[in-house]
Amino acid sequence: GEGWSANTSNRRVLVTHEDGRQTVEEIKNDLGLDGKNKDEIINRLKLQGLSNISVNTNGAVDNKPNGYVSKLRNETINS
Repeated sequence: GEGWSANTSNRRVLVTHEDGRQTVEEIKNDLGLDGKNKDEIINRLKLQGLSNISVNTNGAVDNKPNGYVSKLRNETINS
């Protein structure tokens, strides 16, 4: 699978970028990560090269032709 459905044990989060694009990003170093700690999730994604993003960790997504659309609220943390 790809995106949200990729076959790996690493955590994935829905990321909204500064330009409004939404992507599903894998947190590559997620060992010991509290999935509710959005500050730490943002920090780890920054180490992977992402910045000025918001994350959604607690919702379902619909795989639409134009990308992934969140069904739940998005919490924004700018960096």
